[in-house]
Amino acid sequence: MAKVFTEAAKNNEVFVVKGGYLGTELLAANDIKALADLPPLPVVRAQLLGVFNAPATKLVRTLAEPARSLAAVVKANMEKGSASVAA
Repeated sequence: MAKVFTEAAKNNEVFVVKGGYLGTELLAANDIKALADLPPLPVVRAQLLGVFNAPATKLVRTLAEPARSLAAVVKANMEKGSASVAA
Protein backbone atom coordinates (compact mmCIF):
# COMPACT_ATOMS: atom_id res chain seq x y z
CA MET A 1 0.00 0.00 0.00
CA ALA A 2 2.91 2.36 0.64
CA LYS A 3 3.92 2.12 -3.01
CA VAL A 4 0.39 2.85 -4.20
CA PHE A 5 -0.03 5.87 -1.94
CA THR A 6 3.42 7.24 -2.78
CA GLU A 7 2.71 6.99 -6.51
CA ALA A 8 -0.68 8.67 -5.99
CA ALA A 9 1.00 11.50 -4.08
CA LYS A 10 3.51 12.04 -6.92
CA ASN A 11 0.74 12.54 -9.48
CA ASN A 12 -1.60 14.58 -7.27
CA GLU A 13 -0.80 17.89 -5.55
CA VAL A 14 -3.75 17.58 -3.16
CA PHE A 15 -2.87 14.14 -1.77
CA VAL A 16 0.23 14.13 0.48
CA VAL A 17 1.55 11.24 2.55
CA LYS A 18 2.45 12.50 6.03
CA GLY A 19 2.84 9.18 7.85
CA GLY A 20 1.29 5.83 8.52
CA TYR A 21 1.25 2.72 10.64
CA LEU A 22 3.00 -0.58 10.27
CA GLY A 23 1.40 -2.91 12.76
CA THR A 24 1.43 -0.84 15.93
CA GLU A 25 4.39 1.35 14.95
CA LEU A 26 3.94 4.91 13.75
CA LEU A 27 5.91 5.69 10.57
CA ALA A 28 7.03 9.10 9.31
CA ALA A 29 6.71 10.20 5.67
CA ASN A 30 10.33 9.28 4.89
CA ASP A 31 9.73 5.79 6.34
CA ILE A 32 6.73 5.36 4.04
CA LYS A 33 8.88 6.46 1.08
CA ALA A 34 11.56 3.93 2.09
CA LEU A 35 8.92 1.17 2.16
CA ALA A 36 7.64 2.26 -1.24
CA ASP A 37 11.16 2.08 -2.70
CA LEU A 38 11.62 -1.56 -1.67
CA PRO A 39 11.48 -4.06 -4.54
CA PRO A 40 8.47 -6.39 -4.82
CA LEU A 41 8.51 -9.68 -2.90
CA PRO A 42 9.24 -11.92 -5.95
CA VAL A 43 12.31 -9.80 -6.76
CA VAL A 44 13.57 -10.05 -3.18
CA ARG A 45 13.05 -13.82 -3.24
CA ALA A 46 14.99 -14.11 -6.51
CA GLN A 47 17.84 -12.03 -5.10
CA LEU A 48 17.95 -14.17 -1.97
CA LEU A 49 18.03 -17.38 -4.01
CA GLY A 50 20.86 -15.90 -6.09
CA VAL A 51 22.83 -15.21 -2.92
CA PHE A 52 22.29 -18.78 -1.73
CA ASN A 53 23.16 -20.24 -5.15
CA ALA A 54 26.35 -18.22 -5.76
CA PRO A 55 28.73 -20.22 -3.52
CA ALA A 56 27.61 -23.54 -5.02
CA THR A 57 28.04 -22.19 -8.54
CA LYS A 58 31.55 -20.93 -7.74
CA LEU A 59 32.46 -24.29 -6.23
CA VAL A 60 31.33 -26.17 -9.33
CA ARG A 61 33.27 -23.80 -11.59
CA THR A 62 36.39 -24.20 -9.45
CA LEU A 63 36.13 -27.99 -9.56
CA ALA A 64 35.51 -28.06 -13.32
CA GLU A 65 38.33 -25.66 -14.29
CA PRO A 66 41.26 -28.15 -14.18
CA ALA A 67 39.42 -30.60 -16.45
CA ARG A 68 38.52 -27.79 -18.86
CA SER A 69 42.15 -26.62 -18.97
CA LEU A 70 43.38 -30.17 -19.60
CA ALA A 71 40.87 -30.59 -22.43
CA ALA A 72 42.04 -27.32 -24.00
CA VAL A 73 45.70 -28.46 -23.88
CA VAL A 74 44.84 -31.84 -25.43
CA LYS A 75 42.81 -30.17 -28.18
CA ALA A 76 45.63 -27.72 -28.94
CA ASN A 77 48.15 -30.58 -29.17
CA MET A 78 45.82 -32.52 -31.48
CA GLU A 79 45.38 -29.51 -33.75
CA LYS A 80 49.13 -28.87 -33.75
CA GLY A 81 49.80 -32.52 -34.62
CA SER A 82 47.22 -32.59 -37.42
CA ALA A 83 48.58 -29.35 -38.86
CA SER A 84 52.12 -30.73 -39.00
CA VAL A 85 50.91 -33.99 -40.66
CA ALA A 86 48.96 -32.03 -43.29
CA ALA A 87 52.00 -29.87 -44.10
